[in-house]
Amino acid sequence: MRTPFLPPHVGLLRRLARKELSEILRDRRTILTLVLMPLLLYPLLAVAFRTFLLSGTTSPGPTIYRIGVHSGEEGESIQRYLLMGQDATEQRQARTTNDSTQQPAPELRWLDAEDLENAVLGNLVDVGIQPRPPGPFDERVRHGEVVDWELLYRDDSFSGRDAARYLESVCLAANTRLLTARLYRRVSPERETPVRPRPIALPNPQPRKSTLLSGLVPLILILMTITGAVYPAIDVTAGERERGTLEILVAAPVPRLSVLFAKYVAVFTVAMLTALVNLGTMTATLYLSGVGEVLFGAEGLSPLVFVQVLALLLLFAAFFSAVLLALTSFARSFKEAQAYLVPLMLLALMPGVLSLLPGLQLQGPLAITPLLNIALLTRDLLEGSARPVIAIVVVAATLLYALAALGVAARVFGAEAVLYSQSGGWTDLFRRPPGERTAATPSSALLCVALLFPSSFVIHGLLVRLGDQSIGEALVGMALANVLLFGGYPLVAVWWGRVRLSSGLRLTRPSVPACLAAVLLGLCLWPWAHEIALALRNVGIASLRGEHLDRVQGMLKQWELLSPLFLLLVIAVLPAVLEELFFRGYLFSALLGVLRPWPTILIAAALFALFHLILAGVLAVERFLPSLLLGIVLGWVCWKTGSLWPGMLLHALNNGCVVLLGYYQSRLVESGWLASGQEHLPITWLTIAALGSVVGILWMGRMGPGRYDKPTA
Repeated sequence: MRTPFLPPHVGLLRRLARKELSEILRDRRTILTLVLMPLLLYPLLAVAFRTFLLSGTTSPGPTIYRIGVHSGEEGESIQRYLLMGQDATEQRQARTTNDSTQQPAPELRWLDAEDLENAVLGNLVDVGIQPRPPGPFDERVRHGEVVDWELLYRDDSFSGRDAARYLESVCLAANTRLLTARLYRRVSPERETPVRPRPIALPNPQPRKSTLLSGLVPLILILMTITGAVYPAIDVTAGERERGTLEILVAAPVPRLSVLFAKYVAVFTVAMLTALVNLGTMTATLYLSGVGEVLFGAEGLSPLVFVQVLALLLLFAAFFSAVLLALTSFARSFKEAQAYLVPLMLLALMPGVLSLLPGLQLQGPLAITPLLNIALLTRDLLEGSARPVIAIVVVAATLLYALAALGVAARVFGAEAVLYSQSGGWTDLFRRPPGERTAATPSSALLCVALLFPSSFVIHGLLVRLGDQSIGEALVGMALANVLLFGGYPLVAVWWGRVRLSSGLRLTRPSVPACLAAVLLGLCLWPWAHEIALALRNVGIASLRGEHLDRVQGMLKQWELLSPLFLLLVIAVLPAVLEELFFRGYLFSALLGVLRPWPTILIAAALFALFHLILAGVLAVERFLPSLLLGIVLGWVCWKTGSLWPGMLLHALNNGCVVLLGYYQSRLVESGWLASGQEHLPITWLTIAALGSVVGILWMGRMGPGRYDKPTA
């Protein structure tokens, strides 16, 4: 028996995807891109960077190491000892190698430095030698004592690490010569090494600066991921049309969306495998060549950064696979598809090249710019400077772009002109439907979500940056932004798509019992959202710090200067009406045409929670779960009642109770309803809220599901 969470034709989709994937993996071009190119490319790049970029010199002659020592007798004794070791090393090499093959010995340049640690961190010297205990050590070594040398070098200095290794070998040669001379004179049986060098990597206190390699790695990974998906995308669309097999496949008794989804899974799988192979090969190359230690410190590329970069590449592969399918569906031949993709490849190069610019920061509109946001975030992850709030914005925006691109691909793939090689053009994407629809198409809804998220991020970010605003002006600005975003976008989409308002936005008349049950839930659910957020904060799942909470308390004090009716209107009622209009109206109706009720409820609730994850430019992790649960309840109410109005009522009352609690908090404390400094709500409030929530859910559950009309084309 098929579960309600699985779409129809699951077995058929699996067989179709397996068929497409097996045909793609039999292509020699795919195997070449997937396996051979990474194995050849990354070792060559590592050699090039190690030779020409990280060494800091391309001139012939011996390598020069800058060695820092204390001035006076201590520094002179260190120089004498190491020169003895260099002489022993050169003599040994002369006995074992020919003059033609003997490499010139590195040249040691001695620099006096009183503060060796600062000299190393300031890149004035490659290695600083610090004897322990300090002072001249000739007498101590002569009497058989052991002296420790601390070889200080910066952890991100390639030349410093090589110099420390060379000094270890030279010191070992000096120890061998000294011990040999002592044993020859039979002074005493030697059991201890005279000088013990200990390399110590000093962490750079300054943030790791952007390097050419950390900026070039995202460009290489993105290009390799694109290359792995290009040929499969062309082959499963334009290639099949050119061979005459696509029309036969579409004529079969299989839904077209199922065929497209199978092709998308195949292309995405190849792109994902390409990303995994390239990232794995790059990581192994960085580790084996030693370049990774310079970029990421002594620990190299950590597993966490590896997983984060891989997740970004997989997200990018999901987005680009949908874009490729949409473009190649227009082409009628393999050559025409290649012509379409050449501009796209050039466009994809620009974000990777821009990521090489050290002054380009991932913030503001760049966080929602497709391709560029992934390249910059990958660069920041490699440098260890990524910010969580920006990372979540990048992931959310790219995921929404991927869904929108897949929706566009579905619309193009379903066009008769494209499928059967008739005359068709790009204007088919923007042509209004000839007749009225009962609901928006999923592709239109996903495109609307993809446009709404970056617009919301930019507009709210601009409002936060505006200074010299009173609390009333700021609230009015936020209200106007919500009207433009959550009201303007769905209304324009409904008008453009010729969607009927009553069915497309669920504006049907509800029953009186449904409204009463919604009122009860709206009055009783908000305490649980407060307690859940508080519980998450107590167990450490929170991102709002003390200064953010203090800012909220200061904002609550400013509320007292405003009218409570004004606050209820702009903070409680207006956002509730507009958000329900979009999430449980326009989006809910569109998804319900292709999904079962509970997947529709969960998807709408997850997107609803995603928009509440960022509060005034600050990441608020503790808001996600309460918003998700509230979104599930609102979606369930919309499904049970068949109308948007009960959900609006529930949402507005939920927001209103929270607003009134913040507005009258000081008065409630004075009257004894709330305890001063108490975070949890009184047990009496929670008991009443529990009883009301149970009654409201049981009351709403007794109602039958509302009537829904299937969307018409």
